Order: sequence, then C-alpha cells, then structure tokens
Amino acid sequence: MTVQVLVAAMHQTDHSLLEKMNIQTDVIVGNQCDYDSVERFEYRGRRALYLNFAERGVGLNRNNALMRASGDICLFADDDCVYVNGYEQIILAAYGRHPDADVIVFNMRVSRSGEVPKSNIPSILTQAYATILHNSSTSLDKYGQSQNKFFEFLAAGRPILMTYSVGHSIVKEKNCGIELDEQTPEMIATAIERLACLSHDDYDLLCRSAQNCAEKYDFKKLTQTLIQTINLV
Repeated sequence: MTVQVLVAAMHQTDHSLLEKMNIQTDVIVGNQCDYDSVERFEYRGRRALYLNFAERGVGLNRNNALMRASGDICLFADDDCVYVNGYEQIILAAYGRHPDADVIVFNMRVSRSGEVPKSNIPSILTQAYATILHNSSTSLDKYGQSQNKFFEFLAAGRPILMTYSVGHSIVKEKNCGIELDEQTPEMIATAIERLACLSHDDYDLLCRSAQNCAEKYDFKKLTQTLIQTINLV
C-alpha cells in the first residue's frame, strides 16, 4: 500500500514547504497562487506534484488534489503540519491493524507560540472550509445571539453551521450558512455533508455573504452608529 500526502497551501514560491513539513512519502501540493502551472519532480526519492492554480477556496484546493491522487491511503494536510519521522510506517501499521477501515483519525501534537492576538483570529479561520457554532439552546435564544466568535467567523468569510436555532437569525437572514432547527448528531452530520457538496458558485456565495455581513457589523462602524444615535438624543 502507498501513502500520499495532499497539502492545501497558498502562495508557495519554491519547494521548501516539503522540508518544513518533513514529507517522507509521495505528495501533492495544491498551491493557490496567481498563475497556473503543474510541476512534477522527485523529492527524497518520492513523487512530488505541485498544482499551481490561480484560484481560491480551500475546499476547491483539496478537491483538485484529491482528483489527482494515486495513493492507496491519502492524508489531508495543511501547510503548517509537520510530520514525525517514520509517519508512513505508523499509518501503514494502523491500517494493518484495521484493514476494513475507510478512514482513520490520528492524534497530533500541537505546538503553541503564545497567545494569538484577537485581530489575527479571522485570518487564521480562513484556513477552514467552514466554521461551526455549537451551543445549547436556551429560552433567551428567541431574542438572538451575538457571541464574539460568531463575528470572528463572519470576518473569516467562511460559511457558518449553527447547530441550533435563534430568533432574528443573521445566518438565515443574510444567507451566510446553515442553521439547524433541531440539534441531533444526524442533523449535524447531514448539514456538514451539505456544505461539503456545495458547488463552487454556491460556496462562494455563502463566503461573500459572510464577508458582506462582517463589514456591516464591523466594530468601528457600529461605534460610529452608536455615537450618531447618542448625538441625536
């Protein structure tokens, strides 16, 4: 069996990413940039393929890599992952123990370099295909909700999956995601599948709606509106 890593990346200008990630198997790098080209070469005796496309969207990026994958086992990776030495043997051994498995999820060690500034959170979230807002519903939800994380999700410009319903729903009114009427594992799984199967145009529409909504609720704009309202009084 062969192992192949599928990397979603952006703005790569050389092949140094492979060393940073400690790639030791076949690899496909989906590099979203400003030009179109395909590069095939060997890296450490393994096959490497760079798909340089002038397009945007992490879901589209992963799909492009998956369409061209040839490995028996594929690993979905972001460009900040660093693989341990011998990861190929670890993965093959896991599938040897579970030969009927379609998917195996492995643990990861996460390195932290201090707190993330709040202003950087939306840009980090742009690495996600979608975001999930998961809470328990209360009687107060009929008035709506306005968590900080919700507006960070909007600012990231990614579709939002709300696993519960609220009154005065921004997600529904502004068409920037999916809001569930009933919070069950089955409903959540179905909603995730819906998001994953969106066409490119439908996905972009949800992303643009989220971005437009974020601009409307920008803190500076809301502050100016509040000042104007106070002055009128």
